[in-house]
Amino acid sequence: MPAHSELFAHTSGRWLCNEEIFKKLTYRRFNVEAMEKIACATLDAQRCTKWEKVGEGCSFNKVFLLTFDNDRKAGLRIPNQLVGNVESTTASEVATMEYALYRHESCPTLIKPPKVLRWESSSQNPTETPFILHEYIEGVTLSSRWRSIEGDSAGRALIGVFWAEMTLTYDSFAKHGSLYFRDPSDKHESLYAGDKHDELSEFSRRYKIGPTADPLWWRGAYGALDTNRGPWPDMKTMIKSAIDLQLMALTDIAVLQNPYNHNTTKSDIPVLHRLLDMCTSLLDFITPEAPLVACPTLNHPDLSFNNFIVPPDGLSMPHGLVDWQGASIQPYINCVGMPNDVAYDESYFKLPANREDDVPWPVNFDSMPPDEQEFVTLHRRLALRHKSYINLTQRFMPDRFSLWALPHASALTNLTQDILRCIADGPQPLRENLLLFKNNWEYVLKLSSMETGLPCPIDFSEAQEVDIQQKKEKRDAYDRNVAILLEDINCAEDGWVRNERYEQARTRMEELREEWNEEKMGGPFPLYEGAWSSNLV
Repeated sequence: MPAHSELFAHTSGRWLCNEEIFKKLTYRRFNVEAMEKIACATLDAQRCTKWEKVGEGCSFNKVFLLTFDNDRKAGLRIPNQLVGNVESTTASEVATMEYALYRHESCPTLIKPPKVLRWESSSQNPTETPFILHEYIEGVTLSSRWRSIEGDSAGRALIGVFWAEMTLTYDSFAKHGSLYFRDPSDKHESLYAGDKHDELSEFSRRYKIGPTADPLWWRGAYGALDTNRGPWPDMKTMIKSAIDLQLMALTDIAVLQNPYNHNTTKSDIPVLHRLLDMCTSLLDFITPEAPLVACPTLNHPDLSFNNFIVPPDGLSMPHGLVDWQGASIQPYINCVGMPNDVAYDESYFKLPANREDDVPWPVNFDSMPPDEQEFVTLHRRLALRHKSYINLTQRFMPDRFSLWALPHASALTNLTQDILRCIADGPQPLRENLLLFKNNWEYVLKLSSMETGLPCPIDFSEAQEVDIQQKKEKRDAYDRNVAILLEDINCAEDGWVRNERYEQARTRMEELREEWNEEKMGGPFPLYEGAWSSNLV
């Protein structure tokens, strides 16, 4: 068994900047002996023979594989300090996992979560920490096989992910928020919208919709602000609550003086007030209660291929989805984005306009060097998978496909997030979002079934629109340069690298720092002590 200190600390990697704060936020002490005692009693074992740390996620959790003397295994998840409102977050995660496991128990298309064996949502227990002990799902992550599998194996993986997404969006809930277990003293309310779910009354008796567990509402200093975090009766109320939270944060010293936020200055505060006022004026136009946009739908926040479990060899059909932290019930428009691992940015291949057409090989492919042929083959493979995913969506989820076609779809999808992060990310993303609404106002009115010709309440001047577009182009260019830099160093956005690569990555980082031209690259070198990180603001 590893030393206790190795269990408590983040040990799988290091950070090239802000390491001390990340080490502090990812350190979680707990009572190991008490945890073993509880786990052994749960697994009918005499003792735990092995602790293996199998994941530390994006620093939000520690994930262990426990092995016992009766040859049984179990997964153990312990949240780190980066998780806001850990009690509600853990309670909701467990309820959502159980709901997903049993709601579609007979459905072969749902990639099920592991069964929870024991859990605690607070530190007021012998282990001195919240935890989730669950069944262990054998296999490897889909991401570890995704780029190498071909043919039927890749097709099975793609279809498995798609059917899991489709099944999750099947139910229409009564409110927006997150799932929790219902207490006997709770007032009985239907879990679902309308009368068509009467046959599912057993789930209404066991589960309820409570405040959102979406970490955007609870992160850092925001968690201390007393505001409405749900449940919300409709999309309009949810977005209005996001606006109210940011207005409150604009007067909060702890939020405004966050040393890692370099995107908002004192002079930006009146700008943000004006942008949030614009968002309020939009609410009646952009929040129709039509199911196509606003229907309360279960949203899984992490459908990355690191979260799907597949067999280590053979056909790579996913059979497990392990991390459900932060799952919430959100408007349908927020639940229909394409998984990042399926998206293709057309960086090499341009996708054909006709989805029935093949992605052609380059005419000079046969004369390319072997390493370039390998690169081209991989990109064509990824482009074809992207095209196949679009075809699946058009055939089996036409509503989702029609939302993708909206010219302001990204504005609708990102609005709540852009509001909740307008201090952390600065005014520009929200300005870009609002301009997208203004430029597509006729589509906004049509989607909301409103009278054509109604004036748009977003009153950017022509000069302001030009300024927004110019800053967008500069920001996009800077983001591309940063992405190239991080890929060269082979580190995460926050500077995280695996232990074995730390020295090599640090050396490369310093070389690139010397070469970085701030004016040419569109902004500062992104990795330095005190640098901005989405996990710190």
